[in-house]
Amino acid sequence: MGSDLKKGKSMLADLIHYLRTIFSKSRGDLVTMAQEMEMVRAYLNIFKIKMGDRLRYAIDIQDA
Repeated sequence: MGSDLKKGKSMLADLIHYLRTIFSKSRGDLVTMAQEMEMVRAYLNIFKIKMGDRLRYAIDIQDA
């Protein structure tokens, strides 16, 4: 956060979202694909901020 406040705040928001999602879903037996992807996106967003252009990813999920 010291070097780039905007990126730091974004990373912190994604980390909080990721942790809240993980902890709330860990109490249940089943997790939907949508919930799983929400966790994956938050996790990847954290590393995207950290790694910048070195991390590229695409998520392609069919509706079915």
